[in-house]
Amino acid sequence: MPELSLAGLQQWMQAVVVHPRGTTAAAEAAQALVPLDRVGEVIRPSRTLTSLERLEIYRGMYPLRMIEALQHDYEALAH
Repeated sequence: MPELSLAGLQQWMQAVVVHPRGTTAAAEAAQALVPLDRVGEVIRPSRTLTSLERLEIYRGMYPLRMIEALQHDYEALAH
C-alpha cells in the first residue's frame, strides 16, 4: 500500500465510520483506499483489541457525538 495522504486517510475514516453496516462491511467497502488486510497499518491493534475492534469503537461513538453536538446546538428541540 503506498503511503496514504492525510486527505486519503480522512476520506477512508469517514467512509468507514458513517457506513450503515458493520465494521467489517465498512472496511470492505472502503478497500479502494485501505485494503482490508492492511487496516492494521492505519488503526494499530492494542494488546487486547484487534484493529477492527478498535475501529468499531470509533464507529459506535460517531452517532453519539453527532447527537451530543445537535443537542448542544438545538437545546430547546432536545428538551
